[in-house]
Amino acid sequence: MLCSKASTVVSAPRCCIGRHIRPKRKHTSKLGAASTDTPHLNSYIWSQFAENASGEWEGATASFNPPNGQPIPLDAYYVPQAFRDWGVELCDWQTTCSTLAEAEKQGSLKSICRRMMPTVGCEADAVAFTEEAQCTDGGLCAVAPDGGYVAGPLQLDAEDGRARVEFCLPFAPVAQQQGQQMEEQKRERVRVVTRLQVNWLSKRWELGRVEVHKERYDGPFKGQIDLCGCGGGMPGFSQSEPVSHEQAKSAEAWPITNAWAYDKDPQGGLQLSESAPASPLIAAHQGARLTLLPLGLALQSSVDDDKGEVFLQLLMVVGEIQKRVALCSYAGGQMQLAVLGSHKG
Repeated sequence: MLCSKASTVVSAPRCCIGRHIRPKRKHTSKLGAASTDTPHLNSYIWSQFAENASGEWEGATASFNPPNGQPIPLDAYYVPQAFRDWGVELCDWQTTCSTLAEAEKQGSLKSICRRMMPTVGCEADAVAFTEEAQCTDGGLCAVAPDGGYVAGPLQLDAEDGRARVEFCLPFAPVAQQQGQQMEEQKRERVRVVTRLQVNWLSKRWELGRVEVHKERYDGPFKGQIDLCGCGGGMPGFSQSEPVSHEQAKSAEAWPITNAWAYDKDPQGGLQLSESAPASPLIAAHQGARLTLLPLGLALQSSVDDDKGEVFLQLLMVVGEIQKRVALCSYAGGQMQLAVLGSHKG
């Protein structure tokens, strides 16, 4: 089962000398749920995935409009008055994400993402944050040994009118990209959360805002006992240059290597496929929208509500030698395919 929870703002003491602070706990309220089944995996794939996906991650996040890829400013409620007085528009959150995938609980991925409310300097005596909890007990559609995954409902629930599809793609360490050995290389990943919703006027599915999270591994899973203080964190990226249209379109020629593909099984769940697509499935969706994003990311999306078809494909270009892809597709409102793959060269 895929469940989602969110909370109101919580405050915790700030210590500007140390790097971490200890938060107060806050009850979270349920947003909604969608039932899914676990894809059929072998123990090796899952154990490797669990090791690489789990941990404490710190980073930054920003939301973007799908039609034009423009960053969405933070709500004024979260922005200190001083920034508003100076005419400074904020689009980035500093975040922490606590992720756990247990080797003995195949198909279960739990995470808590906290967004730190911006402050002016270090004069504040408290850290305030918003919290969103996700648990995918059997709700992972695809996983890869390197910690990448696709998570979302196997069935779109039009009555609920909301669906959350998340892609996670790890960055290859710089040392690996350069063919060098480097110890203690910090692992990084990108999570892209797409939110589907039913338009209350047209009663049709559409793609809402797109959230991009860039995260750096900060240590083993601890249940997010600590929060980053004002001395740590990753810089924002919302104003960074987006991937070029030429780079995104060149993905049509990518041959996918080292692919992990999952397709529909006779029971209505997903199973590891014996064959994977040789290239991203762009050709079948020429009319799809292409959203250009920072961090070398491009999201291709297509929603045909009359046929219950939804296609989401995330492309990531890392320098000149590595390209990655994650995708999922629905037909008749049911998940048909989920793929994680890469191309190097």
